[in-house]
Amino acid sequence: MVKKLNILILILSIILFGLLVHLYLSNVTLLQALKTESATSYNHLVTDSEVARYLNIPEEDFIAIANRQEQSRKNTIVYGKSSLLPYVKISGKRYYRLELIDEWIENQMISGKGL
Repeated sequence: MVKKLNILILILSIILFGLLVHLYLSNVTLLQALKTESATSYNHLVTDSEVARYLNIPEEDFIAIANRQEQSRKNTIVYGKSSLLPYVKISGKRYYRLELIDEWIENQMISGKGL
């Protein structure tokens, strides 16, 4: 009985380890693809969920930040560089360039502003 339980635990551990390795590798691959300097990846438009994965935060948290920023944008006249999240809206959906997201994060860090 104990031997069967040990074998079951070993099998479950191997499966869990394989799943974790797969998730890690797929996340690393996604980040590499998103961060590449080529025009086909780093400079193309990405969605809320892709930005959340890029920033390694839950999608719901990023959408909440983006919604607050969108509301601030509606109440503010902005000229030149802004501390607001950079996006373009197409057919009601927000799209981002990762290059501008990186700059936005740098500005947030320099100014010490929280989100």
